Amino acid sequence: MIAPASGRRCQWRGYVTPQVRVPQQRPSIAAEFLENGVSVASFKGYFSKKAGVSSRFPTNRDVRHGILNENAYAISTRPRLTDILWELELASRSKLAEQSDQPPNLWVEHVMPQSWGDDWPYEDGSSGHPSDDDCKAIARNAILHTLGNLTLLTGGLNISSGNKGFDEKKAKFAEHTGLFLNKWFTGKTQWTEDEIRERGERFADAAVSRWIGLDGS
Repeated sequence: MIAPASGRRCQWRGYVTPQVRVPQQRPSIAAEFLENGVSVASFKGYFSKKAGVSSRFPTNRDVRHGILNENAYAISTRPRLTDILWELELASRSKLAEQSDQPPNLWVEHVMPQSWGDDWPYEDGSSGHPSDDDCKAIARNAILHTLGNLTLLTGGLNISSGNKGFDEKKAKFAEHTGLFLNKWFTGKTQWTEDEIRERGERFADAAVSRWIGLDGS
């Protein structure tokens, strides 16, 4: 997880650098099933007793917070991130869209690259760099790794897009990818923290609709 070089916790225009969370060991669910039988009730009972960040079943509020604020790479492996983004791709499609299986050659790509710089100005037009030790740069570095700034591309398109500016990336996406995840960028004239947050909100809505909590909410 990216943290301020100075160790301080920053807030800028509503974006707050996340706290580091330490994963906890997850006991086996097999013991619960052996004791109480394999059932939905046993499954719910097992997870309802968990309190650890990595072991308890998340609420809708947890899911929203994670999508909007957490470093996705710190809480998921890359293959799992690919699967999560693919599920969000399916959730983004209309009922009239073609259905297809997940392609085997998809990579997770940062829309705004980790090495952003002059080609990625702030909303006010000013420039900065990832190494800057001010709240604007710290907040941007934190939101870079949230799901709102991640997408799926083929390996070749991922390499070709690289660290290019948003206009060049958007043109490549329009020409070479048909995923609904990437149609999002078509009408955008810039890609800043606000756009990342907006896309994250859309993902959060899709996620809590697609993955229902233990209490059915």
